[in-house]
Amino acid sequence: MTTQIIAHRGASAYYPENTMASFEAAIKMNADAIELDVHMSADGRVVVIHDETLERTTNGKGYVRTHTYAQLRSLDAGIIKPGYEKERIPLLEDVLALAKEAGIWVNIEIKADGAPYPGMEEKLDAIVRACGMRESVIISSFDHYALLQMREAWPDAPLAALHVSAIVEPCEYAKKLGAQAMHPLFKVALLPGWWTNAIAAASP
Repeated sequence: MTTQIIAHRGASAYYPENTMASFEAAIKMNADAIELDVHMSADGRVVVIHDETLERTTNGKGYVRTHTYAQLRSLDAGIIKPGYEKERIPLLEDVLALAKEAGIWVNIEIKADGAPYPGMEEKLDAIVRACGMRESVIISSFDHYALLQMREAWPDAPLAALHVSAIVEPCEYAKKLGAQAMHPLFKVALLPGWWTNAIAAASP
C-alpha cells in the first residue's frame, strides 16, 4: 500500500480554495491528486466551490444554486487570500482539463447540503466522459443517497462514502452501497476498532 498526497481544495493553505490558482499550485507541489467540491448553478452548470452559499469565499451573497454561471463567474473568488482577487469560480471541466494535462487524478465531492441538485449525477457522468477522465476520478459525498444515484447514472463509477461518525463494519457498508472506498473523518479513522473492523471485513 502506498501513501498518496491529495490536495484538499487544491493547495488551499496557500491559495484561495477551489480556484485554478490553488489547483495549479497543488500540481506544482507534486500532489498525486486534487480534491474539489461541486455545486450547480441556476442554469445547470457544474461549478467548483465548497459552500452552498457565496459569502465565505467570494464577494457575492446568497445561494450558489440561485445564480447563473455568468453571475457566479463575475464574482471575486479570491477574497480569503489577499492578492488573488482576480480568481474566479471555475467550472468542473476546466479543472478536469488541467488535471488531465498534469496526469493526476481527481476526487470530486458532491455537495448536497440537504437539497439535492436534480440531474447532478448525469451531468457529472457526461462531463467526466467528455473530458476523458473516467479512469482518473473518484466521486465522494456525505450524501450517500447521491452516491446511489451516481451508481445509477454511471454504473461503474468509483465511489467513496464520506462520514463523520463511526460505522459498524465499514467494508460491509461500502459493499452494500457499491462504494470502492470509505472516507472517514480522521478522528474516526483513529478509533481503536475502526481499522481492525475494516481489515477484518476486507480479509478473505
